[in-house]
Amino acid sequence: MTNIQSAAVTAEAEGPMIPEGLPTDPQKAKPAWRSLNFGPRMWISLAIIGFVLVLAFIGPLIYPYGPEEKVGSLYDSPSAQHILGTENFGYDVLAVLMASARNSIIIGLLAGTIAVLIGAALNAATRELWPLEHEVGSPMNRLRGKVGRRTLTPVPTPDDEMPGAPTPPLVGHPAKTR
Repeated sequence: MTNIQSAAVTAEAEGPMIPEGLPTDPQKAKPAWRSLNFGPRMWISLAIIGFVLVLAFIGPLIYPYGPEEKVGSLYDSPSAQHILGTENFGYDVLAVLMASARNSIIIGLLAGTIAVLIGAALNAATRELWPLEHEVGSPMNRLRGKVGRRTLTPVPTPDDEMPGAPTPPLVGHPAKTR
């Protein structure tokens, strides 16, 4: 026997090698929020998002000009009164920016909420009209001829012609086989 073969036989007799200090029992799955990377990029991103939210919702309460007030002439340069200057109609740019940010955030949240509600309603309606395909006797399976009205029939697979092929799973019970 060579050194490599004898080392393999010895290692096989000793069993699997587990480094010391590692737990041998499987660990429980940790919650999703624990897998977040709490590094500097996350904190910087949250600070930017927080700044935009404060600017959009609290800024108009503090800032002296409104988005629909003409406060200067055309294209005034930034000054102490107008931090970002004025635009081509004489409106304060910062006031318009805060109002636009607030409207964009509200519209985005509203659109997302409506999309979730429509998706939930469609899901509920389709599950009521067409049960999941793995359910016995669902209309979709009856249309395809995969499942009889009350009995389970196996779904034919290309392996059926091969002798000794495994038995296909029953439709309706993915974990069970014949």
